[in-house]
Amino acid sequence: MLLKYLSWKRTAKPHGSITDDEVHVELVQEKLYMQGFDEKGRPLVYLFLARHFPAKRDLDEFKRYVIYILDNTCTRYIS
Repeated sequence: MLLKYLSWKRTAKPHGSITDDEVHVELVQEKLYMQGFDEKGRPLVYLFLARHFPAKRDLDEFKRYVIYILDNTCTRYIS
């Protein structure tokens, strides 16, 4: 499983991370906000489903956007 993950990571994030420019179209739609922390110090992500239009998206960019959000959320978490 680790080898599959590493292989996937090289294809999903060829430069090691995803920049704001690579997901610009998704970012300007303001579908997600990372704001604050819960009682245990975990970062909160607010998702606005009404701003998500499946017919008007590039699936590859959306996948990069999800990876971008998850990476940024995980880097904010300090246990």
